[in-house]
Amino acid sequence: LVGDGFDNGGYGGPVVKFMSLGGDLAVVVGGRGGWIINHTFVIGGGGYGLASDIKIDGNDLNLDYGGFELEYIWRSDSLLHFTIHMGIGGGKVEMIDPVYAQDKFFYLEPTFNLELNLLKWLRINTGVGYLWVDNIQGMPGLSTSDVRSVTGTILLKFGWF
Repeated sequence: LVGDGFDNGGYGGPVVKFMSLGGDLAVVVGGRGGWIINHTFVIGGGGYGLASDIKIDGNDLNLDYGGFELEYIWRSDSLLHFTIHMGIGGGKVEMIDPVYAQDKFFYLEPTFNLELNLLKWLRINTGVGYLWVDNIQGMPGLSTSDVRSVTGTILLKFGWF
């Protein structure tokens, strides 16, 4: 099934994202990894959680999401190249204290990235994307539009490219 010239690799690494959450700047951290096929396509997954102290109407907010991830890498061997990434999955948003409320959501997060090959086994990837979530309900003071946001991403990729 696989002809000559088939090559694969993989990577994993930490991710830091910046976004607006309830009108405040939020930092989200996590990890991502994937299987690289022919230096061009990535199939993998990732998970992310809110690292900032965000309050909505005096309530502590928490956000976690993750899922399946796809990526297209253009000219992987070039020192500087771009990638197009798509995250698809689910998550939850919670108000913790003093009021407790929770809602789960489906998300899509397309991102356009520039990637720099630093070493044979290390790349740095920075991008701009958009976190789209479906309808958030039952969260006092927090609407769907408060969670949907432009995102900025920094990712260190450790692996075999």
